[in-house]
Amino acid sequence: MDTSAEHGWRAFGPVAAWTAAAAACALIIGPGPFARFLGGVPGLPAMLGAGLVAGVCLWSLSRCGFRPAGDGVLTGALAALPFAAVVTVADVLLRFPEDLNVPWPAALAFYPAIALVAEAIFHLLPLALILAVLRGRAVALALVLTALVEPLYQARGLFMGEGLTPQNAFVLPFVLAFNLVQLWLFRRHGFLAMAAMRLANYAWWHLAWGALRLELLF
Repeated sequence: MDTSAEHGWRAFGPVAAWTAAAAACALIIGPGPFARFLGGVPGLPAMLGAGLVAGVCLWSLSRCGFRPAGDGVLTGALAALPFAAVVTVADVLLRFPEDLNVPWPAALAFYPAIALVAEAIFHLLPLALILAVLRGRAVALALVLTALVEPLYQARGLFMGEGLTPQNAFVLPFVLAFNLVQLWLFRRHGFLAMAAMRLANYAWWHLAWGALRLELLF
């Protein structure tokens, strides 16, 4: 069997485990928190769909040299630390909205689940599609183009009449830098390192600091 194809099938191990955990989280907390981010799409089908998209895309990307599992989980988690420090200072100075985060205790289940959706939609799917168009060539270009997806979404108010606010001026380059590092980790170490960076960031920004900021800033 082709080695890349074999590695692609192995992607379904960690992705299937994450999908099962995300689906369980969706069942536990119900549709409420997910409606804010997914619109009318129920949480459970969204988690299952994201897991399927992630698995298929990782299988495809393994043929371009990306590792569907890989190593570097600790490296990925540590890579989130400087970003956590910067965004915390920015929050103190710029005061992002009070209702930015899903409140506890639902947040404990929501953010590990929604992280799967984020990785599938912001990274794996666009990267797989771009590389399919480029026929597996110009990987560096594909990584940069993919890195633009999430910051453009996060700063969408800039393009929807909100204008250049201090928050948007910070978010666009900050999230772009975060995504570039994530995708470098994916290329260098594999999917688990990239996922670990997002999960570590969520653990601080949405969970730990997400609770503290309500007490300290509002």
